Amino acid sequence: MICTHTRVTEHTFDNGVVTQTPTLDTAGEKTYTCTVCGTTKVVELEYYVPEISTETEATVSESDSSSPAETQGDGLSIVSILIGVAVGAVITAGIFLVAKKKR
Repeated sequence: MICTHTRVTEHTFDNGVVTQTPTLDTAGEKTYTCTVCGTTKVVELEYYVPEISTETEATVSESDSSSPAETQGDGLSIVSILIGVAVGAVITAGIFLVAKKKR
């Protein structure tokens, strides 16, 4: 394709702009524009195919010595939550017993 502005054999196209986003049902389009003469070309983008993972948990290597609480992402594990609930129950029971003795 000859660029009519510079009369060279090739256009100088930009990085392109996605003019139609691909979906599961339709292919997309990306439009490139010559930075010299403004000629455009449209390239079809492949259909969107979501990546499906067959793994349900991350693999932890045998040499990883981190505790379950450290591998949870937010720093909390079920064990630490249960410990917190148990401590709360003990404190509540202690308060109840002290209040009962004062009666």
